[in-house]
Amino acid sequence: MSVDGSQRRKEARIKKRRNVIRFLIVSLVLVGMGCLVFLTDIFLVRSIEFIDYEYLEENQLLERSELRVGEHILMMDTGQAAKNLNQLGYVKNTSIVRVFPNRIKVYITPREPAAILKWTEGYAYIDMDGVVAEKTKSPDRWDLVWITGLEAIVSKVDETDPFQTTPSWLGKDVLAALKILQKEDLLTFVAEINVTEDGQLHLYTKGESLIKTAGSENMKSKIDFLFTYLREKDDRMVIDLTHGGNPTFTPR
Repeated sequence: MSVDGSQRRKEARIKKRRNVIRFLIVSLVLVGMGCLVFLTDIFLVRSIEFIDYEYLEENQLLERSELRVGEHILMMDTGQAAKNLNQLGYVKNTSIVRVFPNRIKVYITPREPAAILKWTEGYAYIDMDGVVAEKTKSPDRWDLVWITGLEAIVSKVDETDPFQTTPSWLGKDVLAALKILQKEDLLTFVAEINVTEDGQLHLYTKGESLIKTAGSENMKSKIDFLFTYLREKDDRMVIDLTHGGNPTFTPR
């Protein structure tokens, strides 16, 4: 019995020694890895790339993101950097990827302007949801639809937020009209959407026609006519769609 007990104690000591050795080896490996990661320059960021983004200069994006070349790749707060970039009007969404050992790639979904909103303090580029991409005193793009007639009721125009009107339904009706035209690929045929004092939406076309509608629902109900006229027959006419019957035509 004493021999068996001695053997068991010996085996226990050997097992314990092996465990200690394993622990020391693992600890040394971890320390070595820690030194490699934190005490060498292998993981210091050498490049920050903004992939396929054209609206703003790279130096503007870098400044807003607060990302810095030379920082440790694991210490960079990419979440905060994405939030910083999302505060820019022309940025809809941001994804930041660490490419080990020392590169950062920034993927930005741009906010694409769909229209130019005229308001009392100037103009605003807005997307299809009415979110403001940029405020300006002098717009320099003429390929977008102009929205006029809301100047007196626009109550808020802030970058990265939807513009607001009082009453709110009128601004929403304009956005609904934009989406109807976009869905049918007709936006490029319309130069201006004018909101009249009684809430009608008048479309000024690039063929110099004026199409009077009672609002987005009226436009939706007459979409087949609008599709055919804008694509095939647009030629300096005043067209009234506000009544329940067939469109009425008057030369301009």
